[in-house]
Amino acid sequence: MGHAALAGADDVRRNDYDGRGFLSDSGLAAFCRFFLKTALDQVRFMGSLLEVEALMERLARYIGLESSRSSLAPESVHVLQETCLRGEISRGDAMRVTGRPQRTARRIVKDLLDRGLLASDSPKGSVRIRFSASNAAHLFPNLYPDGVESELTDRQN
Repeated sequence: MGHAALAGADDVRRNDYDGRGFLSDSGLAAFCRFFLKTALDQVRFMGSLLEVEALMERLARYIGLESSRSSLAPESVHVLQETCLRGEISRGDAMRVTGRPQRTARRIVKDLLDRGLLASDSPKGSVRIRFSASNAAHLFPNLYPDGVESELTDRQN
């Protein structure tokens, strides 16, 4: 259907009511409908895989699990959620978001950067969320089939 719709956009005008130029307006309209329907289908498909609406809850579960296994502070979830919502935050915002003293907030941001959950372009610059293969299976469970996360982690190491 895609190639036919694209070819139809370049069809010659069928009659005097099919546009003003040399090409068919109805062919172009059919291609545009096909293109938009396909794009919407892909957005819905990726939305079902990523389940972005539930991402905050999955971040909280992931940080809860990681903080029970290691020295990651439970307040890390607030930094990740805020970063996810805003796109990026300044390092100074970490203190406000966590409710912890400046030194502790800096350590939390450093831990998140070291674990690959946050990224920054400079040592003092703002931070943004970073999804890696090692945490993608936990944060986006529908994106990878079962068992793929260990394969991805093995490749990284």
